[in-house]
Amino acid sequence: MRSGIILMILLVSAVLIPAGVCGAEPIPVPATGEPPVPVGEGYFEFRCNIEGAGVSLDGTSLGAITNGSLLVRVPVYTQPFRRQLLMEAPGYSTYTETILTSPKAGETLIIRGNLKILPFNQTGTLSLAVSPPGGEVRIDGTPSGVIPYSGILALRTVKAGNRNLQVSLPGYEEYTEMVRVEANMETKKRIILVPQTTGTLEITSEPSGAAVTINDTPYGVTPLTVTGLNQGTYIVGYSLPGYQPFLNQVILVPGQSVIVPAAMQPVPTPTPTPATPVPTPEPTRAGIPAGVIITGCAIALASWQKKE
Repeated sequence: MRSGIILMILLVSAVLIPAGVCGAEPIPVPATGEPPVPVGEGYFEFRCNIEGAGVSLDGTSLGAITNGSLLVRVPVYTQPFRRQLLMEAPGYSTYTETILTSPKAGETLIIRGNLKILPFNQTGTLSLAVSPPGGEVRIDGTPSGVIPYSGILALRTVKAGNRNLQVSLPGYEEYTEMVRVEANMETKKRIILVPQTTGTLEITSEPSGAAVTINDTPYGVTPLTVTGLNQGTYIVGYSLPGYQPFLNQVILVPGQSVIVPAAMQPVPTPTPTPATPVPTPEPTRAGIPAGVIITGCAIALASWQKKE
């Protein structure tokens, strides 16, 4: 008896497969636990509101919705059983249903699934394959992780929409791209970082506001960042009214960012020399001129001679 059942199953399978029934379709699990006995064939007609939605039965893909439906020929069983239906489409909710009935032989059982569009602010997955590894990843300017040694980083909660992707690694040009992330989908990106051929000078001074020259070419005032400089030696000059000029020599290599500080010194103010005081002459007593004395003496002598 059992061999006869097995032979019947093989014969039905041999007929259904060439006729277009999905050969990979799994045998349904009967509710009673007994092996199912097909008694003919019927049809499942799966209908969905989303054109192109994929249809799976018990984990096996049956195809996609075309012109609103998908017709699938299936064996018909007498025993009650359960089968798991799944309908899905990108950007829409997933429809699932446990089917507990089978179409009758020669008849079609219609099963409808309704998919709902997901809100736009749902998240998606951004998978990055970056060479070389070790770079820092930023999404819209926010740190989002570091590329591990494997070179693969999957960001699973990226907000759907246009996202600004940045990958930076010392010694390499920063990678920047606007990436479209779809809700509930995976977006893959392959990135190869390009080695830097130039360096950067970050020029500061205390106090700030000093005019800067690099190899005698004016570049602006401090604080100042100068990028795109080739490898080599640079003379950085500083000038600020009221302060002494300042020079710095820098050796720059590709991919390097060098901080070039300057402590400006005020121009020395000469100390004034105190004036030498002029001495004030002391007052002198007025004297009798000698001529007056001699004349007086002569007059007195003449008067005396007359008296004698």
